[in-house]
Amino acid sequence: NMTNEIALAQEPQNTGAIRAFIDTSTEEGQVALYTAINNAEPLNEHLGEPLAIKSVVSQKVAMTDDNTGEVRDAIRTIFVTADNSAYSATSDSIASSVNTMFGIFGTPDTWKGPKTIVVNERRSRKGNRYYAMEILPAK
Repeated sequence: NMTNEIALAQEPQNTGAIRAFIDTSTEEGQVALYTAINNAEPLNEHLGEPLAIKSVVSQKVAMTDDNTGEVRDAIRTIFVTADNSAYSATSDSIASSVNTMFGIFGTPDTWKGPKTIVVNERRSRKGNRYYAMEILPAK
C-alpha cells in the first residue's frame, strides 16, 4: 500500500523523535519549538475553531491503551498558529490528514502564508470517535 509507505516515511522514527517545520537555526526558533511542544493546549478544547497554522510539529510518543494496557507508538501532532499559540492532539486521523495536506500543499516551510484549518470530532460507522480536519480556502 503506497499511501502507508509515504505516511511512514514522513513520520519521526523513534519514540520522542520530532519532525518540525520551525527554523531552529536561531535561539528564537528553538524557544518557539520548545514552547510548542511543552505548552500546547489540547486541540479538543478548540474543536470547530478556525486555526491559522503556520507550522506543524510531529512527535512520536508511546501511548498506553486504556482498555488493554498495551503500549503502542502514536504520533502527537502540534499545530503552531500565526500568533504562536500551539494546539496538540495524539490522533492517527490528524497525523494522516497532515500527511495528506503536506502531499497537496507542500510542507509549512514552503507555504506563502498560514493555512486555516478547522478540526471537528466525528463518529465512525462503528461508533468510534475520531478527528476530522478541514482546510478552509484562503480568503
